[in-house]
Amino acid sequence: LIDGEEGLGNGLLFPAGPLREPPEALGRAHVLVVTKRKNPDLLRMLSRKAPRADIYQAPLKALDLWFPPSGETRSLDSLKGLKVGAFAGIAKPQSFFQILREWGGSLEGELVFSDHHFYASSDLRRLEDLAARVDIMVTTEKDWVRLEECSWHPWVLRVSLDPPSGLADRVLERLGLME
Repeated sequence: LIDGEEGLGNGLLFPAGPLREPPEALGRAHVLVVTKRKNPDLLRMLSRKAPRADIYQAPLKALDLWFPPSGETRSLDSLKGLKVGAFAGIAKPQSFFQILREWGGSLEGELVFSDHHFYASSDLRRLEDLAARVDIMVTTEKDWVRLEECSWHPWVLRVSLDPPSGLADRVLERLGLME
């Protein structure tokens, strides 16, 4: 899996960079999947570095907004014209905020927390203050599961990777689980 936004990043291995293996390891790959967004420049580079690999794109697809207490869903178009408060404790929160902007939300407040953040009562007070100033509060699925009881509930942006047809079959074939 290769992040379509960052590519190989700074080319360094974790913890100095995003990679788990050196870039030279791409030459061993049979299947590569570019995630998050389509990136033609990255595809060209990967084709050179991994000439044997089948390369697929699986961009992130924003699905809808979900309100957990009732199970209600709304289309992302419903953000148009609304003052939106958004918060996230994910590795790259700007991509989350960008999705909300792309669907017409006017972000009146963006609160960023550390990746895998567990929300304390002081955090909830900050969120409640923002919620009082906007039409809708939105967070990620990852953050929603970390929220403790509070006096309001945010909407959750649901997303999925949009894998191309044939990817699952190709991976199963490479693993020897399908002929």
